Amino acid sequence: MAFHLSPKKKVSPIRSEKVISLINRPPKPILIHCMAGADRTGLIAAVWKLRQQKETSQKAYKQLSIYYGHFPWLWSETKAMDQSFWNYMKYLRSQKENEK
Repeated sequence: MAFHLSPKKKVSPIRSEKVISLINRPPKPILIHCMAGADRTGLIAAVWKLRQQKETSQKAYKQLSIYYGHFPWLWSETKAMDQSFWNYMKYLRSQKENEK
């Protein structure tokens, strides 16, 4: 199953939720892969760690790091993945506030 995301365009929180929903369906383990293997994969891995493994935002955000090949500086437009992650965090906070 393929789910197309651009590493240069922000991913909405709702779209991230849809990807996580798709990941929850098949038996595990599953493979998440993007062309370079760092940007879109890092975003989805970070969101997964937040939602499914209940990790802190700082710990989950480490999935989007130079260690895994994510390089959002200088000429790179992949900083959209970082922005998408923090937008997702805002979305989660607003969801929790609405539940109160």
